[in-house]
Amino acid sequence: MLTVRKAQLADLPTIMQIFTEAKNYLMEQHIPQWQDGTPDQAVFTADIQAGDLYVLTDETNLLGMAALKLGPDQFYQTITNGSWHSD
Repeated sequence: MLTVRKAQLADLPTIMQIFTEAKNYLMEQHIPQWQDGTPDQAVFTADIQAGDLYVLTDETNLLGMAALKLGPDQFYQTITNGSWHSD
């Protein structure tokens, strides 16, 4: 059975492992997303503490995660040189 729940700080090691694997996959595909060091563990920790990070689990494993934020996201507030940081 799959379940979605709010992430807990105890989930952080697995969250970081999943994120690292996803970041490496994107790099292998020549996709620049997440290659600049953000988000990092501090961002995930803040999202957990704010109650904005959710995880997908089965009976025994954490399978994925997503940040669900209400309102504007700070990462989309600033346009540099007339464009977003990436497409």
